[in-house]
Amino acid sequence: MSKGFGIGFAITVAAIAGAIWWLADATKGNHLDPITKVGKVRIQKVDQNESIVVLDFSLNNDSDRKLVVRTVEASLDSPDGSTTDGNVVAAADLLNIFRNYSELGEQYNPPFKAWDEVKPHERIDRMIGVRFDMPDDKLAKRKDIDLRLEDLSGIVVDLKAK
Repeated sequence: MSKGFGIGFAITVAAIAGAIWWLADATKGNHLDPITKVGKVRIQKVDQNESIVVLDFSLNNDSDRKLVVRTVEASLDSPDGSTTDGNVVAAADLLNIFRNYSELGEQYNPPFKAWDEVKPHERIDRMIGVRFDMPDDKLAKRKDIDLRLEDLSGIVVDLKAK
């Protein structure tokens, strides 16, 4: 192998490595992976077989692109391994629930709903209500409550609350 070939090869390898590093650095903010944290979980009995869960949570979008929530789904994991789907309460109805059920306490955050946006590098605090067709005592024995937020791009954000 000639000396000129070795020098040329080394320069080419260094240029390719530099291009790969630049590309990775330039696109690092394009990955949407929000950080979530559930704060308070409140349960309100509506009748014998219906309860409402109010979750207060924060959502931190560290990426360079906005998060636009297309769908919101919720489910409950029971200790026996079964899963029960819940129905997300509309924002206007959630405000009425707080007016009618003072046992829930204060409304700390605005309601979260489909088509809400979280701008790049923004942190928001929101609440969401979910109605489950089960008594509150069974709901209190839950294993987890899973909240699934899907972005317009198809990226899914999962929140788990005890």
